[in-house]
Amino acid sequence: MKLNRGFTLVEMMVTLVIMAIIASMALPSFRNMILQNRVDSIAENLKADLELAKAAAAHRGLGVQVGVVASTCGGSLDGGWDVRVSQEALADCGYEPSTSDEPTALILKREALKQVEFCGSTCASATDPIPDKVRFSRGGLVDYPNGLVLVLKPVDCPSGLEVARQIAINGSGVSVVSRVACP
Repeated sequence: MKLNRGFTLVEMMVTLVIMAIIASMALPSFRNMILQNRVDSIAENLKADLELAKAAAAHRGLGVQVGVVASTCGGSLDGGWDVRVSQEALADCGYEPSTSDEPTALILKREALKQVEFCGSTCASATDPIPDKVRFSRGGLVDYPNGLVLVLKPVDCPSGLEVARQIAINGSGVSVVSRVACP
């Protein structure tokens, strides 16, 4: 009687080929999962910062804004974003306005976010308005009476997949994050 003491080379090669086929089928869905998690995280951070700005505006009685830090390409979050007391609010309190259009009282700054961009409500056209700041008035209301919609999406967003996130901010400053398909 012959004892089996291991695998033959043919058995090992067949097993490796089967594992390679399964891995090649799983890789695209794994990539999409990573994209979804990255955009989810950024969208939730932005929503939290919008809520912080709203609360700070209501608590301090000053205008507060969430703004995109200047980046090299429009619509990109390469520079990150920050939450600041707006320049107009500081001027109303008797502070000397600075020569730049930027506000001076920093509340929070988020680091640069690579591989993610944002656009207006549909991302369908270059004329879709993309505000670089979301401002909250002294009472915590957003300065857009009809609300505002932003879409965060990966730079290489696969068309038709629900990888993008839409942040809808209503007139009272409440923001809601939802999944949307890439344009």
